[in-house]
Amino acid sequence: MRIFGTEVILSPSDLMRFQGCAHATALDLRLARGEALVPAEDDASAALLQKKGHAHEQAHLQAVAVGDWVEIERTSDFAEAVAKTKAAMEAGVGLIYQGALATGPFQGWSDFLERVEAPSDLGAWSYEVADTKLARHASPKHAVQLAVYSRAVAEFQGRLPEHIHVVLGSGERETLPLTDVIDVVLGAGNRTAIVHLIQTYAPPYTPEQIDRILASDDPDHHIWLVRNRDFRLTRAQYERGVMHPNEKVSFWYRVRDDHTPSPQMIEEALTSPDRHTRYLWLMQSRIRLTPAQVARALEEPDESTRRAAYARKEVMLTPVQLDACLREADYLTREVCVKRPELTLTQERFENIVGHSNRNLFRGYLDARKGQNIDLAPYVRQAMLTASDETLLRMAKLKELTITADDVRTVRDTRGRQVQAAYCRRVPEACP
Repeated sequence: MRIFGTEVILSPSDLMRFQGCAHATALDLRLARGEALVPAEDDASAALLQKKGHAHEQAHLQAVAVGDWVEIERTSDFAEAVAKTKAAMEAGVGLIYQGALATGPFQGWSDFLERVEAPSDLGAWSYEVADTKLARHASPKHAVQLAVYSRAVAEFQGRLPEHIHVVLGSGERETLPLTDVIDVVLGAGNRTAIVHLIQTYAPPYTPEQIDRILASDDPDHHIWLVRNRDFRLTRAQYERGVMHPNEKVSFWYRVRDDHTPSPQMIEEALTSPDRHTRYLWLMQSRIRLTPAQVARALEEPDESTRRAAYARKEVMLTPVQLDACLREADYLTREVCVKRPELTLTQERFENIVGHSNRNLFRGYLDARKGQNIDLAPYVRQAMLTASDETLLRMAKLKELTITADDVRTVRDTRGRQVQAAYCRRVPEACP
């Protein structure tokens, strides 16, 4: 684990350590940030395991390093080592030992990259990852590590390796199809391994694997899969997901475009006892609501929920609903309504819009009707007679509103000094 600036650089080994002990990862992070921690020295058994692991790796190297092979020198410049690894892959070297690989936040040194005769962006060949382990069987943590390396290899060669290989301590070689790696991890029931594999695993999942993950009680499994993966849900999976009791899980199902919710699902969501659920469904532009559903939402006590209902474009608001919207205390809600195409002006609505404390409300009304020849002069003339002084003072500040000399003369005849002064500043020639 290393830190460059604000970025934490991880190795697949860090991922394996985290699966075994999250506290150890927390200590590694503190040490990487420069805290005065003193790592414990390896005991005799750990040192022996490391020695045996290195000997196992070297024995395998001697067995396979015949003919065309290259070792990537470990240097302090990791980017240079990555470039050398990529160059060796492009050259079609038969075996690459200690290849430097990087994908996302992960960087590491693979034991072996083996050439296989499967076409890729490199040419008529591609590479698969092999690793030496003292264990008797490949474990989920090995699968996760090699899946990360395989994803990095895929970024170099433009296709995913078909297999991963683990050379066991017995000398036997265990090969797993990369598409089966997820089954190994799911079968282990290791939550941390599953979450990280879902994050890093690149091949498409089989329908059975998707079902298995979506049957999990862990919301993180759902979210990572549904949020980040390019696959199509079945109708049954989608309907179960959008009605998931965990709101975060349900949200990520809703924003997918696999299927359109059925009318029954929409009605159940909009009548949910959870206010946040009702709001999120009102915000979904892919669904169509009925006038009755919108009318019900407009009665919600929460202003953000009402605003979402006022914004529904598939339903024409009634004059009563539009008037109620223009009386809302929330500016953003009023802004939604002044932009609605069915809003026609009445004198009351005009004075409501131009008399608002935020001048952008009137500007929003005009912007939504660019190109329309709307004659506002009659409303201005009437406002000089019927609007409150507060509304007239705000109208005087609207540069987009045309004020004539006749309007100013009306104000001078009927209003107090403050209003007269405001309009005389707008049209000085009307005030000799």
